[in-house]
Amino acid sequence: MASVLYLVLRSREKWWVDMEGKSLGPFESPDIATFAAIDAARVRGDVNSAERQVYVEQPGRKFAMIWSSTHPPEIEAEAKRA
Repeated sequence: MASVLYLVLRSREKWWVDMEGKSLGPFESPDIATFAAIDAARVRGDVNSAERQVYVEQPGRKFAMIWSSTHPPEIEAEAKRA
């Protein structure tokens, strides 16, 4: 199954969401940007039921997945608290 990626990253001292070439933001904190990315991924309703994944930039320009549309609801709730 194909995946649609939502990347939460820092650029020019602000936080942004990259949605496959389209940007959302800026946001003041990574938490606010992360919630916006998860909301956008839920609302998008991708064609072909592609899995949606949200990744947040970590130190060293690495990205960690914090949400996926394939996770059960209890895992989604934990991801929101992270």
